[in-house]
Amino acid sequence: MAPRRKGTVGRSPIRDASMPIATRTPDEVRPTDPDADLVDALRRRDERALMTLVRRHSPTMLRVARGYVGPELAEDVVQETWIAVLRGIDGFSHRALFKTWLMRILVNAACSRRAKERRAVLRQGAGQER
Repeated sequence: MAPRRKGTVGRSPIRDASMPIATRTPDEVRPTDPDADLVDALRRRDERALMTLVRRHSPTMLRVARGYVGPELAEDVVQETWIAVLRGIDGFSHRALFKTWLMRILVNAACSRRAKERRAVLRQGAGQER
């Protein structure tokens, strides 16, 4: 076994007290949002910004929605998500990427829709037993 070099633990160097600690702000650390300008335009109710965002994100949204509700309901869930985005865009604070916020809305809408569909199936099954 090779002897350890002074100032190291395993292969990682020990942080020297004279080394400066990173002092970056969260904005400097956080990746820039490629949708930021479109989101700002959407807040001004720019229809072209909405259409650009829809074209950019809908294919991914459809793939995710299909995993939650199946292909029959995925388009409905995506549409419901865009409606929710329009209603809530003024509350979006850029603490996360727009895509992260969008996908969270999508997953919430898909889970709600899936639960609603399951309740409907259970009610329908209970009605047939009578």
